[in-house]
Amino acid sequence: MAVETGSAPVDLANFLQQLKTASATAHGSLEAILRDARRTLPDVELDTLARAFAEGISEPTSPLLTPLTRWTEEEFEYSVDTFFGKVLAELSFEPREIVALVTATIDARPSAEHWTILGALERWCAARPGRARSCTELVIAVSRPASLLSPLLRAGMVQDPEWHFTTALEFLATGNSDCASQAGLVLTGDTQLQTEEVDLVLDAATARLADLDGENHARLFDGAIGLALRTRPDRVPALLGLVKVDEAGACRRFAARHLAIGKTYPDRQAAGAILEFLLAADPIEPMVVDTLDNALHHRLPAEEKPGPFSDALLKLVVHKGVGLDLLDSCTHAILKGDPARRDQFFGRFMVEGGANGVAAFAWLAHRQLDRELEPEIDFASFELDPEDALVLMRRVVGLVTLAPKTAIAILLSILRTGPAGAGEEGAQLIFDPILLSFWEDGRAFLEQRLEKEGPVLKEIITRLIGALDDYTTTIRETGFIDELFPPESNRFLAALKRAADSREISRQASEASIFASIIPTSLILNGDSTVFRVFDGDGESKRSEQPMQSVGYSHPLPQLDAIDPFGFWYRRRLLINGMNT
Repeated sequence: MAVETGSAPVDLANFLQQLKTASATAHGSLEAILRDARRTLPDVELDTLARAFAEGISEPTSPLLTPLTRWTEEEFEYSVDTFFGKVLAELSFEPREIVALVTATIDARPSAEHWTILGALERWCAARPGRARSCTELVIAVSRPASLLSPLLRAGMVQDPEWHFTTALEFLATGNSDCASQAGLVLTGDTQLQTEEVDLVLDAATARLADLDGENHARLFDGAIGLALRTRPDRVPALLGLVKVDEAGACRRFAARHLAIGKTYPDRQAAGAILEFLLAADPIEPMVVDTLDNALHHRLPAEEKPGPFSDALLKLVVHKGVGLDLLDSCTHAILKGDPARRDQFFGRFMVEGGANGVAAFAWLAHRQLDRELEPEIDFASFELDPEDALVLMRRVVGLVTLAPKTAIAILLSILRTGPAGAGEEGAQLIFDPILLSFWEDGRAFLEQRLEKEGPVLKEIITRLIGALDDYTTTIRETGFIDELFPPESNRFLAALKRAADSREISRQASEASIFASIIPTSLILNGDSTVFRVFDGDGESKRSEQPMQSVGYSHPLPQLDAIDPFGFWYRRRLLINGMNT
């Protein structure tokens, strides 16, 4: 038996013989053989190899099954585990024999390594009708480990759903803690349940949550909250009320995950109850924040109007102090969403979030400096009074400093749709020295908006551009004011100090540098060019001269943060606090 792999045929019989020899002798080469097989053979041929391997096993004590129960002290190698899971699913044993083999295998392993074997048991039961029921009855009769129930009941719910549903429900209602949680996971994960069956399962789960503790409580809550959110959202609040304090952390993680994984937008009331439950924690666990970020990423674009997820984001950032830098997926969804809804959300963020909300928006705006946001927000829906509008405008100027187009766009939105009483002072804020420090972008944006605005706002913009022209003309006519500069002697001494500091930094860096110890360096005298010799391949040299370059920086107008750093800082602090400057 050979397989073409694209270069040379691979002999399955050879692999099979190697595997049988290595398995029977518990030889360490088994891992290498299987890794080689996974690299060489396609998946379908690996299944054929596992089937051929299983055909040579007639009883549970066969030495070929040694790797299942012997190699347990070290971490089980993935290739070996996967292959013997395939083999186990192909064995032609009686239910009693397969249950005994699986029990011995999982008893010899840590719980984290049970999943491959339990998955193989489920596939073994699914291969023939009646196997799942026979094994389930056997597990009940001889009190085998509760972890066997999950694969048996899942396979049985397909083969004989009525009997297995009744059996699983009985385990959930009256079984011991481990059996109840295992049965609950199977029942709550079944997507084919009818309405009456869903109510029976949720009734039983609600009753058992009160007396389960630890991992079993959290596991059953996980299944029950997921089932309720999908099918009976009205029962979600009652389940949240049953969470025990000691398991609240795990239950929060499970509840947040169910908000993220559903294919459709969940019921608003149920989602709101879960989000309120999650936000009640103080502080919110990092894993819950990560899962909420994923949930918000999926759900926010689907909210047609303000709903539980936008409420949760507002509370998360403004009241819980979770930075948008920790909500990267959610932030991406906001920025890439529908512009109209996105802009209204920005408005709500700033109006309801106060200074924290404006600061969070500023973080978003500064993240987009390569393509500045130009939001058009309808502030009429927020029903601001004039003073509240002015406070908001001041905070925008103080916080959204590095994105002048964005700041001016928000101020224009308030002038356009906000309260009339804020108009005059609000217009002057666009001419604030903070924004004038970045006047070029601001002017270009005002000119761009001039033809798009109504008569009132067009008149305001025209007046602002005129005032800006007067300001720049006066600055240029005035020129340098010597009295504002330090004396020449002070400037000379400061330059000497900077030069000395620079030389000392260079010297220390050179002494600490590995490269400086192996690469020769030369000192160049001050001048307007450098002269050096270039050696060619024959060992001869020629003189070469390189003119020095002059680099300068300038700004069309003096920036407030440059000419008066303290004044710039103080003015920003006043504006951020919503105070009149």
